Amino acid sequence: FMCTRFVGVSPSHKHIAWYNQNYTDTELDRVSECFRTARRMEWDILQDEISIQDISKFVGNDYNIAIILVDSETLTFRNRGVSYAGHYIVLLGFHEDSNTFLYLNPADT
Repeated sequence: FMCTRFVGVSPSHKHIAWYNQNYTDTELDRVSECFRTARRMEWDILQDEISIQDISKFVGNDYNIAIILVDSETLTFRNRGVSYAGHYIVLLGFHEDSNTFLYLNPADT
C-alpha cells in the first residue's frame, strides 16, 4: 500500500524555496500522473500521516520495506545548508536497541 500526506504535490509547499526552484508545471503534472497510474494499477493509497513508531514497526518486520521521502538535510552526512532538499530512501529495517533505521540511500549506490 501507499501512504501520503497529499496525493500529488501539496499546494502548501509553494512557500518552500526548493519547490519553487525545482517544480515546474511539467514536473507537477508528472507527479500527478504517477498517482493516477498507481490508482489505475489498483494500489491502495491512504492519504494520512504515519507516525515514526508505526514506520519502525512496519520495517521492523523482516518482510517489509518502505520507500520514504525525507528532507535530505536531516541525513547528517548530506547537510548542505539549504532549507529543504527532497530525497527518497529505502527503509530496510529498524534496530530497537540503538533506535536507528537501516536504510539504502540510492544516491550512494
